[in-house]
Amino acid sequence: MTIELYEVWNFIKKHIMRHKIGTVCLLNLAVLCLFAGSIAGREKADLDLAVSETRTMQIPLEKGIYDVTVSYVSSNGGYAQGCIESGDKLSVYSDKVSLDFWKNQKEFQVWINRDSENFYVSYWADEGTLEIDSVRIRTAWNSGIYQMAVFLVKLACVNLLILGYLCRERLQKYSFVICGILGITFVCSVGLFTRYLIMGHDAMFHMNRIEGLKDGLLSGAFPVRIQPTWNNGWGYAVSVMYGDITILLPALMRICGFTIQAAWKTFVVAINLLTAIVTFYSAYRICKDKYKAMFITFLYCTSIYRLICIYVRAAVGEFAVMAFIPLVVLFFWYAFAEDTENKDYGKDLLLPVMGFTGMIQTHILTCEISAIFIVLLCVVMIKKVLRKKTFFYLTKTAVLTVLVNLWFLVPFMRFFTEELVICKMSEMRDDFQVWGLSITELFATSASGAFWFTFGENVSLAHKCTYTIGTALLLCGAVTLYLLWNKKVKFQKAAACMLCFGIIAAFMTTNLFPYQMVREYIPKFAAILSKIQFSYRFLGMASLFLVLAILFTILGVEGEKTNRYLKLFMVGVAFLSIYQGADYQYRILYGGSFDTKYSAAALDSAYLVSGEYLYENASADMTRYDQSIRGIGTEIMAARKEYLTTHVTCKANDKEAYVELPVFYYPGYIAVDENGKDYKVTRSDDNSRIKVELPQGFEGELKVYFKEPLYWRICEVLSLIALVGMIVYENREKQSDRREEKASADMEREKC
Repeated sequence: MTIELYEVWNFIKKHIMRHKIGTVCLLNLAVLCLFAGSIAGREKADLDLAVSETRTMQIPLEKGIYDVTVSYVSSNGGYAQGCIESGDKLSVYSDKVSLDFWKNQKEFQVWINRDSENFYVSYWADEGTLEIDSVRIRTAWNSGIYQMAVFLVKLACVNLLILGYLCRERLQKYSFVICGILGITFVCSVGLFTRYLIMGHDAMFHMNRIEGLKDGLLSGAFPVRIQPTWNNGWGYAVSVMYGDITILLPALMRICGFTIQAAWKTFVVAINLLTAIVTFYSAYRICKDKYKAMFITFLYCTSIYRLICIYVRAAVGEFAVMAFIPLVVLFFWYAFAEDTENKDYGKDLLLPVMGFTGMIQTHILTCEISAIFIVLLCVVMIKKVLRKKTFFYLTKTAVLTVLVNLWFLVPFMRFFTEELVICKMSEMRDDFQVWGLSITELFATSASGAFWFTFGENVSLAHKCTYTIGTALLLCGAVTLYLLWNKKVKFQKAAACMLCFGIIAAFMTTNLFPYQMVREYIPKFAAILSKIQFSYRFLGMASLFLVLAILFTILGVEGEKTNRYLKLFMVGVAFLSIYQGADYQYRILYGGSFDTKYSAAALDSAYLVSGEYLYENASADMTRYDQSIRGIGTEIMAARKEYLTTHVTCKANDKEAYVELPVFYYPGYIAVDENGKDYKVTRSDDNSRIKVELPQGFEGELKVYFKEPLYWRICEVLSLIALVGMIVYENREKQSDRREEKASADMEREKC
């Protein structure tokens, strides 16, 4: 029997293991089919639950996502939450949902993670009366998709382990790089592995962006321009003014049914991983040394300001854009440091354009800040800028970047001409300089326990969250300065330039920088700076330049003894940056700020920070109470609304009749009747809502919706052509280079 089993095993090894990948794929397909069949066979729930004074009846529910609709009457509001009678708290995910007194119905989702026999909905009043009329529970439309997606994630993890084992010999060659990048990602993400969320300053705003993008895609819009579910269904033009590319992943996860906080945490981990990969790649292309490149990656990814943007400010644009900046740095290295006589000079286009594209479509303010230092760099390197090949390379990259981003830039510039709040910030605030950091804060060695930034003129640091460069980067700046002073650095100009830029950027974050003088004597430049909103944003640039200063320093240092000490310094600072980054996250965790967000019902869709992308005097707060369709000289018979498309059946009785809809006006909205005839759409004085002017005698159904102008669509096509063309061109160039290298190698072998 043993001999027979041995022969069977040898047969498997000989005939099946030859096709390892194919075998694994077939097994995956079989497992997926079995699981999909088990999900498809489940019955969908649609139940009205019996209600009592404080809770509904208990019911059994299978694992999945469920929509809960609570109909009620309340004098002062209340709360509702999905619960289970017995079992651990991980068996169900449900928000404590607010039942607003100005509404009579609330819908939210619950996630049942294990089959439950005793699910119920609990509800209670908030200092008033609360009468529950009915509670309905239905299986969510994406419940099966969610279970399939979760299973696919688990299967992917198993496959990665199998693939790692099968390809272990090949992977050993890259073990240092793989472990280093994954280690950096873990260190930067360690604060995420909790059951709850640290709700940073702008977390609600960006979660609404993710939710709005999800609903925009579900409405059939692509690309999404006006996100439909913001402001209680009034819409918001955030996608026109703030690029959505980086938040596409969490939006797709939400479509698949993942909770808001699962999508958020996955997004942050993905950005940390992307930042580590891109930084290592860019640094390696510059220094050609994996150990130095990994050291730079440690410094950049664990920089304190980057972690501040993740865990305290929740500044998605700022920490996401830092994943693309290294590609921009690499571009300028190609342009200024590479030999123009090299036949490949100026051929690297795809990654630089992707770097600039990532910046433009992730955070416009960082583009504005970067532009200041790019101009300074070009002034410093003016002789190289004016070289024929370099100038052509810079120009070609700029043109291609504009073409690839035409689909975003043209709508952005169109809306920028409107009287939106963000566009009217043409003067610097009186207290702009006062809001800067003190020198004490700039040189802080550890984070404070405070979570919020205080805008008072004189506030104890005990009540103000920490914005600092961090000890690791300050030490790098000090070592760079010391080696430059003693003329030990080979790339002196590059290191000195980056160190000076870092000092300038750091100075611009402080309350000592003469912003008031700039405002008085250079008002146009002050107007540009005013768009940045807060001077501490320059900390990102300061951190970047100090990292680049030490990079150009370690590229070449004279003296064997100095090199030996420098290597010891790199090891010590790498460990310091790891400790400093992890310590910062734990200080924030121990600060006590926490929350949970599962469904869209837990978000405040009218939270706009400063109402940046609304017209002046428009109020997001009014959208909480006002959902009425009304007009003058018009009789409204029926109305329905699907996302941002409104159907109104009405009759115009007066000469100057019009209809006003509970949707914020933006350029691009049109109104047509059943015959396709257009009617004039304008902005109402009543909270900037949509106003449709009707001729006397009109009777029928109006359809009001957002439609992209034709020239926007043309720009989208041009951008796609430019991107595809650039990819094809770069691929052909690389294939040509490989053929030349192969031919050259063949000739060398023939000579031998």
